[in-house]
Amino acid sequence: MNFIQWLTIITFCGLYLLVFFKFKTKTPEGILGHLLFLVFCAGCAGFFVWISAIPEGALCTLLFVGLGLAPLVVKFFNIIEDTSVLTKKEIKNRVTGQISRFLKDDSNFSRPVFLDYAQMLFLKTHYSITDEKKIKEVEPYFEYDLKKLPQTVYSHVVVENAEITDIKYEGGKCNVSVDFSAYFAAKYKQTVFHCKAVEVWKFSRKAGTLSSVPNGFGVIRCPKCGGFLSFEDYGRCPRCGTNQNYEAGQWVVSEVRRPSESIRQIFPEKALAEYNDETKQPLPSIVSGLLKNKEHDFYKIQNYKFMNFRDFENRVAKPYFKKIYKNFSDKEWNKTRHLIYENLWQNMNLQLLQYKDLGYKRTISDLEVTETETVSYERDNFYQSLTVRIFAECYDYVINYEDGIIGGSNREKRHFSQYWKFVSAIGYSGKFTAPECCPNCGKKAEDVDNSGLCPYCMTRVNDGSFSWILFSVTEDKDYCG
Repeated sequence: MNFIQWLTIITFCGLYLLVFFKFKTKTPEGILGHLLFLVFCAGCAGFFVWISAIPEGALCTLLFVGLGLAPLVVKFFNIIEDTSVLTKKEIKNRVTGQISRFLKDDSNFSRPVFLDYAQMLFLKTHYSITDEKKIKEVEPYFEYDLKKLPQTVYSHVVVENAEITDIKYEGGKCNVSVDFSAYFAAKYKQTVFHCKAVEVWKFSRKAGTLSSVPNGFGVIRCPKCGGFLSFEDYGRCPRCGTNQNYEAGQWVVSEVRRPSESIRQIFPEKALAEYNDETKQPLPSIVSGLLKNKEHDFYKIQNYKFMNFRDFENRVAKPYFKKIYKNFSDKEWNKTRHLIYENLWQNMNLQLLQYKDLGYKRTISDLEVTETETVSYERDNFYQSLTVRIFAECYDYVINYEDGIIGGSNREKRHFSQYWKFVSAIGYSGKFTAPECCPNCGKKAEDVDNSGLCPYCMTRVNDGSFSWILFSVTEDKDYCG
């Protein structure tokens, strides 16, 4: 073979290897894409070797095809990999548009309520996966084979973040994909292994189904009569007798994926004493579009309880931030239960338990909020959410009773910012905003029990029906809008 023929073969081999290493994938679609591209490269190489009897023409053609093929290849594999090549911001914008269109078909849909149901099912499933009796409680909500899930005994499962990443109509179904970023502690003999992983769950129901009118968090609603269910009802509505499945219009899990590259083992004794490398030059705030235009809408919907976003920051965001961090540092975590969404409260409670088990103590002192900025306001027909970026500084350090300070510093202040998302029902009825009070009766609400009930008026105060609750906390480096 001549020089041109060797150049042709090397070029297409190099092009394939470049694509192979750049777009690593284990999905069926990605593997198929790689095989098709391999066949394509082999065919092109053979074709150009065949026509290389005219060296000049073959060389020119090879150069032009190589230059033109590169962007097409990248675009092809971007499509194959779907959301994995999209930035978090692009996914967020896409989902916002999808939800706006979806609300036209289902005016009762509410993102916070749907995510609450998704997290309930996620946690219940993983805790029950090896228990033959308990797993039957969630079987009606699955079209997916539960035996394909890891058959592991978990001592702790915590959802750190849950986000809708896609909404599609396919073959008479409405499919909603949810990415769960979760922490798992698994028992094996006498050892506990800790890891973090991302699981993608696809929820499906019949297209055209109207959701039940939302009524707080922590419950399952029957799509036929709107009655309340628990998992102990084994998927049968106690009010109307309807079996909770796809045919009845209930959201069921049709697919579960856990990308192997998302799994990483962690060591709590190290992770709990680590602090992110936080620069004193903060990242720019990510502010949602048309936020200023939504401020007047926010003012009216609150029934004039807040004059503007700044008023909300001063009366809700700042007091909540200070009280929650103070109670976390003082190990008085039960006193915050009425302020925080239950799953988030459990997440942070687990951290405190881990500190205690390891003999660590985390201290946060001289906390000062230096700045607040509202960056997002969203609402549907039943719930509203407002995200505030909070800038703060404090002394923040971890003590090991044997070795002293093992993380952070008690001499140099930590400067950081977080995005706090607050959620409430539209037209919530609470009258009191002080973080130590029950929003319904105004009495001290720092002794709320495990069910979230105020001990004085027996009102559930941590589901957003009577006041704003903290729904999620995101570090500034992870926030995408």
